[in-house]
Amino acid sequence: MYLSDRSTGFINGTPFHEEVSMFKKSFITLLITLSAVTSSLAAEKFSDEDLFNMDLQELMKIEIFAMGEVQPRTTTSMDESTRIFEVTAQDIASQNARTIGDALRFVPGLFLSRGMEGSSAVVFIRGAKKTPLVMIDNRPVAEPQQGLVAWDQFPIDNVAKIKIIKGPSSAAYGANSLNGVINIITKKGKGKPNSHIQYQESANSTKDIWAESGGEAGLWNYYITASYRRSDGFDLSDDFHQTPWQTSSIRRESDYERKNISMNLGRDIGADSSVAVLAGLYRSADGIMPFADKPTFYHRRWQDWQRGFLDLTGKTILFNKINVRGKFYYDQFSNEMIFFKQKNFPEYQFIDRISDFDNATIGGNIHLNWLCGENLKMDVGSYIKNNMISTRLNEHEQWQEEDLTTIDFFIESRWSLLDNLDVTLGLNYDTFTGTEESNNHLSSWNPRFFIHYQPLKKTTMHIAYGRKSRFPVTRELESENGNPSNSEVHGDLYEIGLQQLLWQDCLSLGFIVFQTNTDDVISRDYNNWWTTKYENRYEQHYHGIELSASARITDRLNLSADYSYTDTRVVDDGEEFRLNETTYHQINGRLNYISDFGMAGFIQLAYSSGLYDFETDKDLDDFTLINAKLTYSYKQFTPFLAVENLLDENYVRSVGYPQAGRTFTIGISANF
Repeated sequence: MYLSDRSTGFINGTPFHEEVSMFKKSFITLLITLSAVTSSLAAEKFSDEDLFNMDLQELMKIEIFAMGEVQPRTTTSMDESTRIFEVTAQDIASQNARTIGDALRFVPGLFLSRGMEGSSAVVFIRGAKKTPLVMIDNRPVAEPQQGLVAWDQFPIDNVAKIKIIKGPSSAAYGANSLNGVINIITKKGKGKPNSHIQYQESANSTKDIWAESGGEAGLWNYYITASYRRSDGFDLSDDFHQTPWQTSSIRRESDYERKNISMNLGRDIGADSSVAVLAGLYRSADGIMPFADKPTFYHRRWQDWQRGFLDLTGKTILFNKINVRGKFYYDQFSNEMIFFKQKNFPEYQFIDRISDFDNATIGGNIHLNWLCGENLKMDVGSYIKNNMISTRLNEHEQWQEEDLTTIDFFIESRWSLLDNLDVTLGLNYDTFTGTEESNNHLSSWNPRFFIHYQPLKKTTMHIAYGRKSRFPVTRELESENGNPSNSEVHGDLYEIGLQQLLWQDCLSLGFIVFQTNTDDVISRDYNNWWTTKYENRYEQHYHGIELSASARITDRLNLSADYSYTDTRVVDDGEEFRLNETTYHQINGRLNYISDFGMAGFIQLAYSSGLYDFETDKDLDDFTLINAKLTYSYKQFTPFLAVENLLDENYVRSVGYPQAGRTFTIGISANF
């Protein structure tokens, strides 16, 4: 283990390493204390009436969850048309997903690849080559240096549902929603206290164990989960042809070890108010996959990645009609990335350097929602977030300090003009303040409208427009190749959709056409990538269609199918060309069945074609993925067998990064 000297970093006059140490000690003490309190509470029945059933969005909501509760359902939200795709707790269990990245693998119109962009995994929506706005319980979680999210480091243990908003999102999500929104909602204890434990194992010493406990006790509710996961890496397909830089059937740098613990403790205060404390501590050591078919100068891995947060959330009702939700949080993470320099492939020769990146975020938000009249609802609120960043390229350099502040004010109104016609108008004012070396101040006004029309009882149409923006990340402002003059990126998002219910509302059909025009895109020159700076260079245009169908055949059988097409173009001085690794066709299908005698089956299919490689000016090979899971429930025990990539496809979603081949997993879970 290589240790770093962090004595040159300070937060509010305190050395950074002391700040982190104090945070960890306080955090672990709080977890132990709260765990002891919750385990000693006597169980009492408590009403689960939701006092804040918000029509606009489920913002700042902690999802109620009962362990072992499995209900078949469709996966497309019916709240505001098919533009919101929802991954439920049932979907997560059916997919046997163990990280948030796993849960997003088969979302229509979403691109997920492991490897590339200096991360273990990346996620893009509708062709955009930048990470969407990602929130966990309304807390933004992307790191500020490159704007990436640690999809495979964040556990799925406490996730109740994930909402993917692809088009012009509500103003109530705040700043930086140009590339879509992924809203992750965590679990809250419900009903009689109970516990759940699960163990599973697959090839290459891959083991996974996690436990959760939660419920209600008088005015209290609690939910606690912990997990441990490790693996020596994943197998490549039998069809993969070894290269000088990938000589083993196990993908290089795909191994990991992860430890996670989180909790949610809530209490009702009177009839109209409640508060909750959420906390979590995640730690991992992960590989970052190098190219498998080309030499790379560096191989990298997170030697020590850790993240902890404290989150205080409250809600109340004022004057019997104004719903108020507020949040204050502290989110701290740090990582040590080790770089291995290579002289002769494929063996590592020596350690070249260890790079450090630390960030402490203090933030908060408030959201007021009320019925102003019989046909008018109003949402107003604000977000504020301050990032205190400490970085250094190697252990011998001085720490570099950054201080970035993002503030958003929003207002959104929804008028019911007719019984079957709603119009929503929203406006965001966003500001970004950086250090003296970067742009000192940026600001952006972003309007949004949404028309929701029901010409027939079971027919829904919508038209949406949003002017969205994204502020630069520090890599785009102040890296070695950065340009301090870079401004925010702007985009105009258009969407038209239709949804039809049939067959006694058991069948839903959806159709969407979308167009996004983005200017001032921050990039290096595609023709001279390694010798140019990040600047506001290009226009990018995305357009496409999405078709969806979901059917509840019986109370125990659900089917769904989706098709999405995305075409992405870059415009440079009037010259147009395709954007790398984005243009594609995608077909998704899933079947979920629960029998009368405890057997349940899940099959998921995805077909992709047309991914474009800019370097060769060719499309990548198309591929078909099939995942399946079979479970049998007997009393409180549920053994299961899962398989991923059943056809053992040799495929890539990003050039040079082969994905996992066929993988079998066996396991068992139990409820107590």
